[in-house]
Amino acid sequence: MSEQGQDQSSEYEQRLKALSAPELLFQCAGSLLNLAAIRLGLGGEPGGKDLSQARQAIDGVRALLPVLEGACPQQQVEAIRGSVTQLQLLFAKVAGGGGKGQPGPAERSGRLWVPGGA
Repeated sequence: MSEQGQDQSSEYEQRLKALSAPELLFQCAGSLLNLAAIRLGLGGEPGGKDLSQARQAIDGVRALLPVLEGACPQQQVEAIRGSVTQLQLLFAKVAGGGGKGQPGPAERSGRLWVPGGA
C-alpha cells in the first residue's frame, strides 16, 4: 500500500474511532436517503435517475429502521421514517409515470359514483 493510501486508511480509522455505532447508523441512513433522492431525479442532473438504485437505497434504510429504533433517539428515527415514506411515494410516482395529469375513466365520465346507486 502506498504512503498516501496508508495515510487515508489511518485517517479513516481515526474518524471511525470517534463515532459511536448509533451515530454511524444514522449517518448511513442519511447517506442512503440522499442517494435515493438523487437516483429519483431530485439532484437536478440529467441522466441521474436510476430506479433500481433508488429502490435499493430505500430498502436499505427500511432494513436499518429496526436497528435505529433501539439505538437512536425517537425524534431521529421518526425523521428518517418520514423521509422514507416521502421517497417511497416519489418512487411510486416516478416509476408509474406520475399519472401525467390525465384523468381516469371515472373522472372523464363527469358522474359521481355512489355505492349501490345508478
